[in-house]
Order: sequence, then structure tokens, then C-alpha cells
Amino acid sequence: MNVRSATFYGTLTAISLPFFLLYILGTLHYVTVHEENTCNMTFMFEYSQYVRITLNKKVENQFPKFSLYSYAEGFVTERHRRMHFSGIPVLFVPGNAGSFKQVRSLASVALRISINEWTPYHFDFFTVDLAEDYSALYGGVLMEKTLYISHCIQRILAIYNGKIKNIIIIGHSMGGIVAKGSVLLTDNSHPGQVNMLITLAAPHVPLLMIDGTLDEYYRNLKNVSHRLKESGTTIISISGGSKDMLVTASQAIDPIADINIVTTNIANVWTSVDHLCILWCKQLMMSIVRALFDCVDSTKPPAQIIADSEERLKVMSYHLLRSSMGKKYSNFKATVELYGGVWIENIRRQYVWSAKKYMADKSRNHEVYLMIRILNPWNRLTIETFSLDSSEWLFTCSAFSVEGNSRICKWGWNLTNFTRSSPDILRHRKRKVVDLNLNEINRPSVTHVVIRVPRRSLQQNAIIHVDSYSNNQRNIQLNEKIPFLGRFFGLSKFDPIKFHRGNVRYYVAIPNILDSVSIKLEDIECEDDFTDIHHAMIELLEPWNPDIGQFKFFTDRDNGPKVMRLQTAHKMSNVTPILRMTLDPMCSYTFDIQRSGLIERVLCLVRDRWPILYTVIVSLLILAIGIRVDHGQKGVKITTVTMIFGVYLGIGLEMAVAWTVLFVLTTATCVAVILFGSVAHSVAIRFLARTITFSMTWSDWILGGLNQLPLVTTVLLLSLIPATCGALAMLISVFLYFLKLTNMYEDYLEQLFMASLRHFNILPRSKSGSNDQNNSSSAKEQIINQLVLFLTWCFAALPAIPSVLIWAKNFRYEKRLTSENPVLLTCWVVMTTCGTLGILRIPSSLDGIRSRTLATILYCLSLFILSTTNSENSTYYQQWMAPFIAVAIAIVTIDSIVPRNY
Repeated sequence: MNVRSATFYGTLTAISLPFFLLYILGTLHYVTVHEENTCNMTFMFEYSQYVRITLNKKVENQFPKFSLYSYAEGFVTERHRRMHFSGIPVLFVPGNAGSFKQVRSLASVALRISINEWTPYHFDFFTVDLAEDYSALYGGVLMEKTLYISHCIQRILAIYNGKIKNIIIIGHSMGGIVAKGSVLLTDNSHPGQVNMLITLAAPHVPLLMIDGTLDEYYRNLKNVSHRLKESGTTIISISGGSKDMLVTASQAIDPIADINIVTTNIANVWTSVDHLCILWCKQLMMSIVRALFDCVDSTKPPAQIIADSEERLKVMSYHLLRSSMGKKYSNFKATVELYGGVWIENIRRQYVWSAKKYMADKSRNHEVYLMIRILNPWNRLTIETFSLDSSEWLFTCSAFSVEGNSRICKWGWNLTNFTRSSPDILRHRKRKVVDLNLNEINRPSVTHVVIRVPRRSLQQNAIIHVDSYSNNQRNIQLNEKIPFLGRFFGLSKFDPIKFHRGNVRYYVAIPNILDSVSIKLEDIECEDDFTDIHHAMIELLEPWNPDIGQFKFFTDRDNGPKVMRLQTAHKMSNVTPILRMTLDPMCSYTFDIQRSGLIERVLCLVRDRWPILYTVIVSLLILAIGIRVDHGQKGVKITTVTMIFGVYLGIGLEMAVAWTVLFVLTTATCVAVILFGSVAHSVAIRFLARTITFSMTWSDWILGGLNQLPLVTTVLLLSLIPATCGALAMLISVFLYFLKLTNMYEDYLEQLFMASLRHFNILPRSKSGSNDQNNSSSAKEQIINQLVLFLTWCFAALPAIPSVLIWAKNFRYEKRLTSENPVLLTCWVVMTTCGTLGILRIPSSLDGIRSRTLATILYCLSLFILSTTNSENSTYYQQWMAPFIAVAIAIVTIDSIVPRNY
């Protein structure tokens, strides 16, 4: 490498280092900064028991590592042991490396509700032990699990002797994907047997796909998913939100689901949960279980889940989205008689009604009807209530009757199903919100919207905010100011927004912000009134994520900005997120809404795009091999072109980070070779001694022989593949490559030492003494070449790690990993052979057109790999990184074999 090239790469590394540090800060911020966990822990009243349920002998022999259990507590255990089940079956499928015992939170909550509320029916919970393996990255065992779960479904239904013909399945993480596959991808089970499928933090859109078998499984599932909808199965997908760092909310969106929702938006939960907390969060478990209880039809024995899929969806929507009429869902009456009480009509468009003020006169103790007149041009109505304890409280009516001095309604159309429960900063008040489009609910002769306030709500000091407005008055577009070169650097500024007293609802569009938005309450001025605290709630609505959102509270005691992170918006510049603002009408506000700080924006890139790093690093490694083949002739130019191309693709940050990662890994490898080469050699000797029960001396001799006889090493490694798995041979080849580097380094030190002795005339100069310096330089170049190849080997071996873990986990059941991806297996064979046989060499000198042709092929391959990051389905190409590396290595190996004319 000449001085010009060294200066260029040093400068490139120096420029990339700040971006790498910024990426690290964003990553640390992502894994450490989260909102407070407000979930309560579920608990069992009695000791949990898991009763093993055997399948037929053929299935047990086919799947010896899997098991089916039923969950029981206390007196229920003995009934389960006698195979006496009289409830509604629910099958829980754990996720990747998950335990079958994770069902206990859900099952215990259901058991407690059944006992405490004396329900005439109950649920029987079943769970499967899927060996706690690592199928999230390795799809080879997914089909095994899928087939086993389909057999479990048939076995569970057989227990009920035909009395129960349907089952509910709840799957966590990859368990949700396998659960869906069990009713779609096998011949044993049919979609119609599953009337409800609930997935918890399931990756319906994989973020990392380094194994082709995983891609094949997802593709097959996608092709037949329509059968699940056609069968009438109710599909619910629940994600944990910002605290779940393993499966983001955007990944958890199921295209065929009836409801996609994040726990932040689930009524009575209203908090983000992490990947495991979603299984024990009491508020969430209560919402799911109560929804299941309300989905039961007990009119005819035995009790079963409602057959009508539309009715089931109404129940699930109520409990997960609204929950505005109490703990239990009930079919509200379309029309309701309105009689008695005091009728009050306030002609103002915005006002606050307080039961505390109304009850100042102690004689007032009658039910109250608040009348809101429907008039043009006000076509929108927002009503916010606190402590209004009534299952049916909102109506439209025709006020043509007269009672005393007031117009009244005898009956009204029920609008309560439009309302939803909403989080309240004080927690103890029941807060409900409704947004009405008056054009849609306006019937002939309808004159008013009516709010019914029962007497118990008067005693609880109910508060009602009424806001009538025209739609275009409350839709605000931020006034964007872009400084010089701001568009290029993604910088923009918005003017603060003033919100006037009396208004409750606003919608603020935030253009050109697709990662993270910072909202700061600059000023708040409130009138003294009857509330303990003045607050505003802001919700983030993302058009690309249906039923998914976030919210933040701002109070008059607020002391800083709050950040709302968009779930994902990569390559979605044509959509605009919206902030839905619910304000206290007694206050005026000034909000400063801006793009978040640099760390927050990098955090979003880390969360949504970290797998791109693997692809970029592979691209740079193949680029580096091409530069070494071409001996740096066009290294500076092609590296510059590659970096510019990466910036053009929108992955400039990832390019800088990948370059720095390779620099750090190169330095770490050099340090490891220098400091731990002897340790690695010692480990290899001990491993051989234990494996073949020889002494340490014999093992050292054998290891030395293997280094001298690469053909023997290759044969031994290749013989491991049919006995174990190709991935194991690949990982061993990486270790052997490291030993090769240590030997080369020792030889290099020896050459330097001998050259120095000859320089000081301590040893006589050899006939080729004038070439000592050239030999030392050549050895140094060879070490650099092998260092580049070693790093390439390491990243090519990453997909082998899940395979080896699966093989080791199931070694007692089968010695050979039969489900290994054939494409990756071919890669392992090629790379193991090329790496250990000693035939892979980067040419020691430039050989004209041949070297340039080979380098050009590698350059083109590198750029093609980089271009895959900008494809619509970039995840799909991750599985081809190891094959791309294998192709590059094979090309260089063939070039090494063919004689050169120097």
C-alpha cells in the first residue's frame, strides 16, 4: 500500500469514527432509555401444575423433543390427570427459546376470574414444550414445530369427544408464526378448527433473515394466509411498542389481522411492554381474558366460542380498543328511551360542565341530560368526560317535545359504541372521549346530541368538555422553515403553535419528519377552576401503522420536552404522521414541535435498520478482497465510488459505521493474534487431547501435523459434515484460520529477527541477503491478505451459529442436523475446503488483465450487494450474503489454482 492510499484510508477512517461513536450512542440510548414500566405482575393463588398429555406413539416417536401439557392449579390438577376437561380449549405456543411455563400468567388470570365471578363456564389451557431452541434465526426446525402443533390441536380436540370442535390459539413471538403455520401449512389441521388466533409480539415481518429455510417458511405462509380469513378465524396481533427491542410494532403488523394494536393503545393497559413483559403484564392479561370470556356463547351446552366471526370481532374490538361501557361487553340498544331528569341546553360551541358546580344546590339530585344542538357549519364534535360512570350515555335525538320551558327528547339513537376509554394522568378518574362526524350521524329530523349524566356520576363530580367545530379549523399544517443546506442535512424548524382556551381537539400534521418528533410545552395559562391538575394529551397517529400509536401527557407542572418516536418510516416519504391533541379547555397552550435531536434520530435508524449493517459489511469485505487482488491499483477510486453510492442509497451512516467496525475488528484481530495466539494453540491442543484421549504431547504433535498436512485437515472437517452439520465444520474452519494467522505472524517475527541479526553482522548474510527486506515485506502483505480473508470468513460464518446451536441443543435426539439449508450447506463445504486446503491465495504480484478482471468481478459483486439495501424487500437478500461470499472465495480460489506467468 503506497503513501497516497494509506493517507486516504486513514482519512476515511478518521471521518467515519465520529459517525460510529454517534451510532454507538444511539444504540445505548435505544437499549437504556425507556418509559417507566407500569405493568402489575400477575400471580398464582396456588402452585402451578403441568400435566403431561401424550399423543399417539407414532407422533411421540417422530417428535421426541416436544411435549404437550395442560395447566392446572389446586383441585383442578387431579381432574386434568384423569383427562377430565370440561372447559373451552386454549393452546399457548411459546416463542423462540421460550418456556412452556409462560402460559401460567394468562391461565391463572382466567382461572381466578372464573372462580371469583362464578362464571358458568371456564377455559382449559394447554401449552407445548418446544425445546427452547433458536428458531427465530434458523427456519429449519419451524416446520417440525408446525407439524407437532397441528398434531396437538387434533389431540386436544379429541379429548372433548366431539363436543368441542374449535380451539383458541395464543402464540408469543415466533410461537405466533408457528401457530399460524400449524393451521395452514399441514394436512392434519384445518383453519376452521381455530376460531381465534391471538399473537403477542410476533414478527409477522422478519427483520433479520440469514437462513433461506426461514424465508421459505414465511413465503409459504404468506401464500396461504387468505385461507385463514376465509375460514372466519378472528386474528388479533398485539405488539409491545417502544419497550420491545426484539420485535418492533411495525414488524408485528399482520396484513390479514382483524386488529393490529400496540399495548399503548389497549384500553386499561396504556403502557408499552418489553418482549417478555407482554406475557405477565396483568393489565394486558385481564383485557385478553375478559375479551375471551365475553366471546363465549353459553346458551347451549357445552359453552363454546361464538360462531359468528363478526360478533367475535365486535367483542374483541370493544375490549382492546374502547372498553367504554364497563368490564363486560353487551349489545347496546340501537334506540333508548329518554325519560325523567333535568334537560339542559347550552348554546355555546365550547364549554365545560361540572357536576360539582351543578350540585352546589343540594336539592339537585336528578339525572341530567345535556343537549348539544347540531348546526352548520360545525360538522365535528369532540366530547371528553371524567368520572362519567354510565354504560350508555351518548345519543342523538329529535327534540320536538316540550316539557316546562325546555325542549326534550322522548327517545334517542344510541351512539355509545363510538366512544372509547382513554388514559388519564390522575388514573383514578374514568376518562372517555368521542369524536363525532356530525355529517355521518345526521339523520332526518335529528336536532341534538344528548349526554346523559346519571345521579351516581353527579355524586362523583363528573366533568364534561364539549367542543363543536368545523373540521378545517382544527387541521393544522406546521409552517416549516428550512435553513441553508437544511434539506440536504435533514434539518428543519417549525414555528411554535398557539392553542386558544376553550378548544379540546386539534390535528397537527408533521411533514418531513419520519423518524422522531420532539414536543415541548413552552407556555400554559389556565383559569382557576375545579380540577386538581391541568393537562393535555398528544397522540401520534402513523398512517402506515393501523391501530398503532403513542401518547404523551403534558401538564401545567411539566418541565421539559418529550419525544415521540415513529415506529418506522424508511422509504415512506409520501406519508405524513399526525398529532392528535386533546387539550384542557380551561387553558391556552403554546407548543414547540420540532424534529428530535440527533441521538434520537440515530436511535430510530438503529431500531429500524440495524440488519443493513451485515449486508454493508459483507459488501466492504468483498470490496477489500478485490482491492488486494488488484494490489491497490484502483483502491482509492473504487472505495470512493462505493462510499458515494452508499450515500446515494441513503445508507451513508451505515457505510461509515461498517467501515469503522471493520477497522476495529481488524485491530482487535491483530491484538488477539499477538496476545492470544498461544492461548488459542493451547485450547486446540486440549480439545484434541480430550477428543481423542491422547496426551498433550501427542495432541501437540497431531496439531502440528495438521498444519503441515492441510489435505488431512480438510478431509477430517468434511467428514464431520455427514455426521454432524456443515455449520460446525464452518465454525471450526474459522478457528483454524485464526491459528493459521498466528503461525504466519510467528514466521514474520522470525524473519524480522533474522534480518536484524544479519544487519548487525551477527549472522552471516545468506546468498539472498539482499532480498531480506523484500521477503519481510512480502510476508507482511501475505498477513494482511489473510487478515482480510479471516474477517470475511467470520462474517460468512454468522449464519452458521444458529445451526450449530440447534444441532447442539438436539444432539441427544439426533446426531445429524437433517434440516440444514442446502444452499448454506454448499457454502460451508466450499469455504471449508478452500480455507483449510491451503489453495486459497491472493496473488502476490499484479498480473495484468487477469488480476484486473478478477478484481472487477469482485467490485461489481460488492456494488450489487450494496444495492440490495435499497430494495423493497432488503431482508430477503440477507440469506444470500454467505452464498455471495462463497462465490467470491471460489472465484479467487480458482484463480489461485490456475498457473500464472510471472
